[in-house]
Amino acid sequence: MVMLSAHNGDDDLTAYFDESGTDRPKSSAVTVAGYISTVKQWEDFQVEWQKMLNDEHLDFFHMVDAQAVPYEAKSGLRRKKGWDKQRSVAVVKRAHDIIRRYTLKDFDLYCTT
Repeated sequence: MVMLSAHNGDDDLTAYFDESGTDRPKSSAVTVAGYISTVKQWEDFQVEWQKMLNDEHLDFFHMVDAQAVPYEAKSGLRRKKGWDKQRSVAVVKRAHDIIRRYTLKDFDLYCTT
């Protein structure tokens, strides 16, 4: 994950983004996506996100793990934690709600190689 910051009048803005597709040598595409928000909103986001992680007994949250079938997940979250589809959907919804409340704008870029 990468962070960029910029000054926008009264508010400092920060963007966090991540890429997908560079870890596979034969990948035909790369995607970069992320979110922009104020420094204050990111601070509030961090508090809420950590509360979600604590409530769910997670050290981190990767969407690929929450949505993957057990044998496909990189860290095996659903298999290791005994998650069923219902719990996975509930946590993903909670994560999306936190993201929507504390970010100003999302962005993505898709490039073929």
